[in-house]
Amino acid sequence: MPLNVNRVLLSAAVNILLFSAIIFAQSPQPAEPAGEPKPTNQPASKTPAEVVRERIANARAQLAVRNHTSAIFELENIRKETGDLAIHSVVNVMLMHGYLEQGNYRKAKEFLEAHFTDYKNKNEAASTLYPPIAGQVIKGARSQAERYRALGLQIADRNLPADALNDVEQMRSLLELVVDQAKETSKDETCAPLALPLLEEATSARSLYSRDEYDARRWRDELADAREQLAAQRSTVMTAVAGSPTQPQSVELVPVQTVDSNAAAPKAAPPVQQAVASRPASPEPDATDPTKLAEGAKQADAPPVAEASSASANGPIEVGSLVPFATNKPQPVYPAAARQVRAAGVVRVEVVIDEDGQVAEVQNTVGHTMLQAAARDAIMKWRFRPFKRDGQPVRATGFVNFNFSL
Repeated sequence: MPLNVNRVLLSAAVNILLFSAIIFAQSPQPAEPAGEPKPTNQPASKTPAEVVRERIANARAQLAVRNHTSAIFELENIRKETGDLAIHSVVNVMLMHGYLEQGNYRKAKEFLEAHFTDYKNKNEAASTLYPPIAGQVIKGARSQAERYRALGLQIADRNLPADALNDVEQMRSLLELVVDQAKETSKDETCAPLALPLLEEATSARSLYSRDEYDARRWRDELADAREQLAAQRSTVMTAVAGSPTQPQSVELVPVQTVDSNAAAPKAAPPVQQAVASRPASPEPDATDPTKLAEGAKQADAPPVAEASSASANGPIEVGSLVPFATNKPQPVYPAAARQVRAAGVVRVEVVIDEDGQVAEVQNTVGHTMLQAAARDAIMKWRFRPFKRDGQPVRATGFVNFNFSL
């Protein structure tokens, strides 16, 4: 039987291809090299501080839209969950604001009394937390009084609706609590610098809620007493800074003779008196001895003007108010602590100006204790026109008043 060569070759080729396909299918495929992980769009985790900051911002927004219940709930949870003093300081002020806006005077009173107890017991944290809370009570009372006036309501009107009368009476009670607390802490020398300004502000706010003329007169007197105590406390502080007072030497006033009209002098000076240290009086010359009489006459005729005129010619010029002579007048920066307790008033700074018109020395500062440092820092940056005497630049003394107001 003849061999079919074509069929044999075709069959062999098919078998080879099939065998190769089987072997290739059974061989392991090389693994793809591990590449970098694909980037994901998951947000980065936030730090605890950022989370707290967002929660405080959310609570602030809730207060702005008058959703007081939600804001107070969030703020109270933040106080429980964190012990950071700075966070507590911010949250406490917002909480007091929320209590007052909500009209929850019971919670506001409990909150204030709790921090005052710690403050009275010299708790280190309470000394930072209590003053802003009390200051927020005063600020809230002023805002409420302004709201009544804007709506045309008289706080002293006894015919107001019952809800309004109760609201006003509750605010009076809360302000009187702040006044009593400030009076109690003002007796302590360490707390007086903060307690006395707080007493002044609380008394001033309480005077806005007078029931009648008698009540208004009472709180005007209370305000005057508070300001008097504050002024006395300032003078005590300045004496302590200056050190123990030295005993003054006993002095006597000796009349200084005026320069004769024929003598050469740049200006005619009126009679003045010069203070000299007391010394043993020289014995009067014997009237019977002409020599002693002559010596006494010479001593009496010798005019002690040279020393006084030399001192006045070389001393600084007394100007008074330096504001008209200022060429550069940077304004002081209101201290944050003073702003929190609504400390205000006029601070007088007495300075010495050198020959170039710059502040050479701060001699004295009179005013609110919390505002004196800001006034001193500001006056050191002031510049003045040089003062001259007979064409020569000389030193001058004077004062500048800074009015701090909110």
